[in-house]
Amino acid sequence: MKLLLQITMLSLFMMAQGCTSLITPTVEKSVTELKAGNYKIDPEHSSVIFKVGHLGLSKYVGRFNQFNASLSFDPKIPEQTKLQATVNTGSIDVGDVDFEDSLQGSTWLESGQFPQAYFSSESIKLTHKNAAGQQQAKFCGQLTLLGVIKPLCFDVTFNGGAFNVLSASYTLGFAAHATFKRSDFGIDAYIPAVSDEVELEIHAEFLRN
Repeated sequence: MKLLLQITMLSLFMMAQGCTSLITPTVEKSVTELKAGNYKIDPEHSSVIFKVGHLGLSKYVGRFNQFNASLSFDPKIPEQTKLQATVNTGSIDVGDVDFEDSLQGSTWLESGQFPQAYFSSESIKLTHKNAAGQQQAKFCGQLTLLGVIKPLCFDVTFNGGAFNVLSASYTLGFAAHATFKRSDFGIDAYIPAVSDEVELEIHAEFLRN
């Protein structure tokens, strides 16, 4: 009986390993080989994270849980890529409900009056490939936060593209990083105890329409 159980468990493990290999795509890293089209973000496999320095001792980390984005992409003219994104500031998540309520208030994000932040790209420049062969790029555009519009540039990594059998969609993967001064948008409470500089970190999958 014990031997039969061991054989059954081993068979199930091997089947699971086989299924995993079947759903793991071969990712194309070359930008010129990716598929053109209009894309929408997959929120279930994307994250919008922020980091703010605290007392010079650590980085306070949070995220936004509600966001949307669209991407227009053509590998033949990648410099004409267009990205539009919105973030619901009231969806801020720091693991503390009381503090989240405070962050949505007038001292910080004023989510009642300004429920969304916007980013609209204006230019993209391909720069270099990293050691993993992933294309690096600079996305620049305009960030609107609390009704204030300021330029913002993201350093972007094209993770690549592949057909995702789970979503039945061709998918592009990106990682992006940017920094800005919150005081530029009128959020200047507790500087420098809470740093003026805010880091944005985005990990996203986009599904082809």
